[in-house]
Amino acid sequence: MSFQVNWLPGAEDELAALWLESNDRKKIAEAAERIDSQLISTPLTIGESRDHGRRICFDTPLAVIYWVDAESQIVEVQRVRRSGS
Repeated sequence: MSFQVNWLPGAEDELAALWLESNDRKKIAEAAERIDSQLISTPLTIGESRDHGRRICFDTPLAVIYWVDAESQIVEVQRVRRSGS
């Protein structure tokens, strides 16, 4: 089963800003790619649950906050921030 992953414009902007500010852009890009891949295949089993039906997934150096509509098989990425070192 595959989910459709939609990155909200604000999340895309946050990811772009983290990438632009980074000394290791490759790490940012690779983490974003891994997270996106996991969200497509297993969004309900990765990360941790949060309030209001949201979840958070960590893949250093990123943390992604997202929401899943299991019935429609849609994932909405809402926020991206730096995580770990």
